[in-house]
Amino acid sequence: MPIRTYEGAACVVTGAAAGIGRALADALVARGARVVLADIDGAGLERAAAELGAPSRRTDVSRPEELVALARFAEDQVGTVDLLCNNAGVGRYAGYDHLTPRDWQWMMDVNFWGIHHGITAFLPGMRRTGNGHILNTVSLQGLFVFPASAAYAASKYAALALTEALDLELREEGGTIGITAFCPGPVATDIATSGDRRSERYGSVQASGSDPIGEATLRMLGSVPLMPAAVAADAALAAVERGEFWAFSHPDLLDPVRARSSAIEAAAARSLASPNITHPTGR
Repeated sequence: MPIRTYEGAACVVTGAAAGIGRALADALVARGARVVLADIDGAGLERAAAELGAPSRRTDVSRPEELVALARFAEDQVGTVDLLCNNAGVGRYAGYDHLTPRDWQWMMDVNFWGIHHGITAFLPGMRRTGNGHILNTVSLQGLFVFPASAAYAASKYAALALTEALDLELREEGGTIGITAFCPGPVATDIATSGDRRSERYGSVQASGSDPIGEATLRMLGSVPLMPAAVAADAALAAVERGEFWAFSHPDLLDPVRARSSAIEAAAARSLASPNITHPTGR
């Protein structure tokens, strides 16, 4: 269900200390919502909470028990949550051979499992009231890839698949609970330094010799103009208000998605025409 007004709405934002998460929190508070902030960055979270006058709880979204605790805390502070913003995210761009198993685990645990843990913790409360909305911050990299993005994009593809599948199930349940996949493009955030806040169990980010592919990607990303996080957050919240599944900050950057779809269709047509394949449809 779309959120018709944010005035008085009970909201939770993860990754709220900076970037898009902080911008979402700012926008929600400005609209009259009652917001609970969460982030793994304790110092940044304290600053955001003090500036917004909002309750906060330090949370590592990769740990399911911490999301359960956050849900209880939020209910104590603002009541049953109307809007969950699963926004926490991390990333590292490096050539495939330069990504360690811990890099993969870190990105999957935060970007995919963090969203899953948030849904598992908060969706039961929404089902009890028969109302609510979930905003999952995915990425344009949940729709297409470029070199040095294997682990990051894999985590985002997985997060988008989860979101799409849950959307279908929620519609089957009657559609009173909505879900939005927010796919931002290049936005001014601190994700490039997310490794500085990486949990100790993943170890520190380790450079492993020359990585020309990763370096080229980082140069490319460094040359791209960044959208202010506040503009991106407004785009996401507008989509939630409209009850839409898709939300984009950069709808002008979807050409790679169209090219990928065209390539899939062309390959499917060649497969369909192949004399070596028997098609159940008889075509």
